[in-house]
Parts: sequence; structure tokens; C-alpha cells
Amino acid sequence: MSAPALQPRAWQRWILGAGGLAVFAALLLRDHGLYASVFGDEWSYSAYSRLGPIAEAKLPSYLYLWIFRATNLCGSGFLDCARVLNAALLVAALPLIYAVLRPYTRPALAAVLAVVCVAAPVNSYTAYFMPESLYYLLFWALALAVLRPYAQRPWRYGAVAGAILGAMCLVKLHALFMAIGFAAFVVADAAWPDPRRRLLPALAVLLATAAAFVAVRFGLGYALGGPGSLSLLGEFYQVQANNNASLGWDAMAANLLRSGWGHVLALSLLFGPLLVPALLQFFGAARGDGEPAQRARSAAVFALAAVGTLVAITVYFTASMGSSENVGRLHLRYYDFCLPLLLLPALAWRGLGPARWQRWLAWALAIALAALTLYAGARGLRGYSPFPVDAPELTWILGRNRLTALVALLGAALCLAWAWRREDFRLPRLAALGHYALVAALGAGAVAASMRGQAHADAYVRGGQTLRERHPELVADSQLLGRDIFGLVKARFYVDSTAIEPVVVEPGRDLVDAVDWSRASAVLFNGLSLPAGSYSRREDYPGFSIYWLEQGDAVDLRHAQPAMVRSLRGLSPQEPFGRWTDGAEAVIEFDREFSGTLRVVIDTASVFGPNVGQPVTIRMGGAQASARFDGESSRRAVLLRDVAPTRELHLLIPRPTSPRELGDPKGDPRRLGLALTQLHLRRLDAAPAPPADCPHCSLAPQPAPAEAPRPR
Repeated sequence: MSAPALQPRAWQRWILGAGGLAVFAALLLRDHGLYASVFGDEWSYSAYSRLGPIAEAKLPSYLYLWIFRATNLCGSGFLDCARVLNAALLVAALPLIYAVLRPYTRPALAAVLAVVCVAAPVNSYTAYFMPESLYYLLFWALALAVLRPYAQRPWRYGAVAGAILGAMCLVKLHALFMAIGFAAFVVADAAWPDPRRRLLPALAVLLATAAAFVAVRFGLGYALGGPGSLSLLGEFYQVQANNNASLGWDAMAANLLRSGWGHVLALSLLFGPLLVPALLQFFGAARGDGEPAQRARSAAVFALAAVGTLVAITVYFTASMGSSENVGRLHLRYYDFCLPLLLLPALAWRGLGPARWQRWLAWALAIALAALTLYAGARGLRGYSPFPVDAPELTWILGRNRLTALVALLGAALCLAWAWRREDFRLPRLAALGHYALVAALGAGAVAASMRGQAHADAYVRGGQTLRERHPELVADSQLLGRDIFGLVKARFYVDSTAIEPVVVEPGRDLVDAVDWSRASAVLFNGLSLPAGSYSRREDYPGFSIYWLEQGDAVDLRHAQPAMVRSLRGLSPQEPFGRWTDGAEAVIEFDREFSGTLRVVIDTASVFGPNVGQPVTIRMGGAQASARFDGESSRRAVLLRDVAPTRELHLLIPRPTSPRELGDPKGDPRRLGLALTQLHLRRLDAAPAPPADCPHCSLAPQPAPAEAPRPR
């Protein structure tokens, strides 16, 4: 007896189940063992979720941080655990996408397209310790909730939408812009076909949405993040908003035009065949009337409102960043999660209306989008930078000019097919869906290939791992120094501690000034090395070295009675930052004697007026050197040789000046110079301690006069 045939209505379940498992397994295989690569986003989200109280996070992503705090259960494997969780969240969106597509097409086709959506390049974000996967899931919950009539229950409809948007805002602040897009959808949808009947329900929707958004964003936010969550932007984005460079109108207009044109070309190349029916639905050129036609147009309006609003915000953000942002970068990741919405108008399309203006409009839109698609594929996008992390959908065009041109030619032909085959719409629709699947496959393949480079550890990764795994006792009191800030942040990620800070040593800067000598150790990259006598032990590895620093004597002038200080002369009383020098000479008398060769490190919080950049003389026991201090907080180190036994350190201020002398009759009468914070004195002529038995270790060589750093 033969097995019973599979019921047609059950096909979609098999497609969704098998497709979801296949995508989940593929993501786990692709992402496992990769090294982190997006800095400092991955560092920020990892640190704020795992390494400290969520209430102290500078990013307002409290719901995401709370959920991903669970990765601490995996110990040092937290990154792979985050990737598994990301993959699960992304695949969990599969039934939601299916439910959104299902009203507009057959179940099996909706299931296939849903699988294509999660197999698309957007799944590249599962490899990163970032909130995109959770945000993707919540967005499709929002789409499912709002793509339905609301006239009968507008308050309930708005409350659900607002609650989801509030939760999205606790995952990524960018949900604020999605809320703007949703409001635009409600207003535009209410304006047709009968605004007098639909405006009052639309107003109720907007009010309920706003109330629910505020309740969830600040109520749940307060429960997770405490009082700091009451700031909508959070500390990080508030500082970013305050520091954005203000551009002139001409520069801003040029940036807007360049960035906006790039996004138009990118969308035309990738989704031109889907944009034609979306725009025709929006302008009312589709055949049919009644409830099905109204729902089809609502789907097109929602797709265009969401994508259009987010593209506009992305363009403005890129253009407004000025010199701190490459205007040629195409940040599709700020809206690629909603791009599958463009499938809805194509699926809902039932042909072009009979009116002449509708036919003319169809040809005009088809020709315009075909031309844009051809230009984008031929040369239009060559001046832009579609980095994999910014625009994974465009990764496949890099270095593939012929393939790009062929895909553009195909896309242009399919744009024209919508106007040419206006009666038989099934073939253009099927071809447009095939084009979407082709672009998704090209992007996914290119993303997988680009990620292979993340499977190899560089010196920064090895340096961070070595410090954490071999010398965990040093982590809380160490530092990372090198030439490349991105590499140093990568090393910090693998040290996995907020106590360690990266320090960029620019070419020409004295390394001795850059080192924080109050710390016990330092990890140096890019061939940097410390001078003889400044460390007691060193371990050398390919690409980096770990130094155990000689511990010296510290004087913290922020304290009322600094340790090892007997008296202070020429220094003002203690303030929160430390103490100002007052007069032409400041003298610190210690409770012990110093002699021989000394390194003196001076930390300042500020320098007053005429003393900025002027030489300050540091004198001890007949030896002296000079240093120049910037107006901001700075650290300077000097070498004093042959110091006769002494208990005093003298600072000679070049131009002590009071604010009153500069014309302020009510100003401070003190004759200010340096705002001192700390001093460190380190003896360099003591014999080094023998190192532990270790194949990478070496003794610190004795200092030689010819190798000593030149006094500043």
C-alpha cells in the first residue's frame, strides 16, 4: 500500500521547518570560530551587557543588554554563544515573515520567500555581538501587527504597535526613526480612498501608539536600566548628537546629494523590479477595487513609508557627520531589515488599471527605474564604499564589474516587463521574485566568502588572548599601546576587561610619555619597545610584547595629605583635580631620599594661559630637565641623571600668571601655572629582578647612557 500523499496545505510547514533548520545550521557552521571584526560596536555591546551593571551602560539598548547578559554563562566562549543566540533569533522571524506574506500569495510560495528572506545577506549580522538579529525579529512582529485593518479597533491596534516600537527602541535607538515611518504610513494610508471616514481612527492609532511607546520605552527601560534610562538618547548618542560638526549649507547639500544618490542607485540595482509595482500601487495605478485592492495599497504604502523614511534618515546622518564620516559609505544596515517588505506589492499585484494615465505612468516608472538600474550596474556605484558590515547586500559587486553589469541588465529588462506585460502580470511577478532570490544568493555567497578572513587571528587578537589566558593577574592593571586604534580595540575585546585602555602612539610621539607608569604592565604592538631600565621583565611574541613595568613611588596630589610627602611649597590647596602651582616655583618635599638616575612622570589636568607650550624646568639634587605641557590633560616624562641625594623636587614655572593680570578684576589672584594631578618617581639604576622560567621571557637590560631617552 502506497504512503498517503502530502496534503498541499502542509507543504508550507515542511518548507518552513526544513528551511529554518537548514539556515540555522548554515549560520552556526559559518560563524563558529570567527574572530570579532566590528569595532568598537562589538566591544561596546559586549562590555555593557556582560562586564558591568546594565544601569551603567552608555547605550540605551537595555532590553538587548539584559537578554545577552546570559552569554556570561558560556565563560570565555561568550562570543560563540552570542552567535548561536543571534542565529536563533533571526530564524525565529521566519514564521512571522511567512505570516506577513501569506495574505498576498499561495502558502508554498510565501514559505519559500520567507526562507529566502532569512537566507539573505542580512543574516551576516548573526556573526557579530550586535543587536541586529533581535531587532530584525521585533520588526517583523511589528509588520505582522500593523498590516491589517484598524478602523474597528484603532486604540488596540495603536497600543500593540507602540508597545513593539518601544521594545525595539530598547534594542536599538534607531527604532525612533521606524516610529516616524510608521506614523507616515498611518497618515498616508488614511488619506485614501475616504479620508473623512479614516482620519479619526488614524488619529486614535497615533495617540495610542505614542502612549504605548512611552510606557514601554520608559517603563521597561527603567525596570532594566534604572534612572539613567530616562534619557531617551542615552549618554553615548547624546554626546554624539552634541558633537556633530555643523556644516555649511553648500557642504551639507553636496553631502546629501552624494549620499542620497548612492542609496537610490543601490536600491535600483538590488530591487528595481520590485520597486515598479510598489510605486504603481502607491499612486493608485493598480487594477481592482474594494477590500483586496485597499489592502494591497496599504502594503505598498507601509513598505515605501518604512524604507523611504529610514533611507532619508540614513542619508541625513551620513551627510551631517562631516569629516568624521566617509560620505561614500552606504549604510544599508540601517534599513535592510525591512527591505523584504518590497515583496508585498509584487505579490499583491493584479495588473495595471485600464486608464491611459495609468499606462503612461507605468512606462514612465519602468523606464526611469530601468535606466537607474543600468547606470548603477555600469558605473554609478564605483565611487561608493559598500563595506560588508555596512551593506552586505552589495558585497557581491566588489571587483565583479561584468557580473554587476549582467545583473543590472536583467533587472532593467524586468522593470520594463511590468509595463510591457500589463495584462499577463504573472510572468513579470515571477521574474521579479526570481531576481530577488538571485540578488539574495549572490549577496549571501559574497558575505560567506568575506567572512573567511575573520577565521585567522592577527597580532592584536593573540595579544589580547595571551594577556587574558596566561597572565590574568595583570589584566586589571595593564595597558595596550600601538599605532592602530582599531587593532587596539580588537585586543581589548579579547582581553575582555573594561579596566584596560587602548593608547594610540602617533608617529613622533615619545613612547615614554604615552605609557601610564602607574600601571604594572603594558602590551606593545607594531614594533614598539620600552627603553632599557624601565621594565623588570619582558615576554616577546610575534607582533607584540608584554612588559612588566618597574614600580616607582607615586604622589597623588588629589589627596589632602599625599603619601610620602612631608611638605608642599608654591602649591595651592587641594581641589578635585589636584593642585595648581602658585608662583614661579613649586617645591615638593618627600619623606625619603632619592638619588641616582630617576624618571619623573608628571600628570597635569590643565595648564594656565601663557604657560601652554612653554618649557617647565624639573630639578632634583643638581640635575634638571625640561618639558612642555599642552593646555589639556597631559603626561610628560623626563630623565634626571646623577641626582645627588635629595628630598626635594622643584618645578620652575616659566610665566606664572593670575587671571587678574589678564584683565579680570574679579578673577583668581593666584599666579597659576600647572594644574598638577600626580607625579611618579622611578629609580632606573637598580638591578632588575630575575624573570620566571619562561621561553618568551627576557631580563631587562641595564640602562646604557647612549640608549636612554633624550630629556624633553
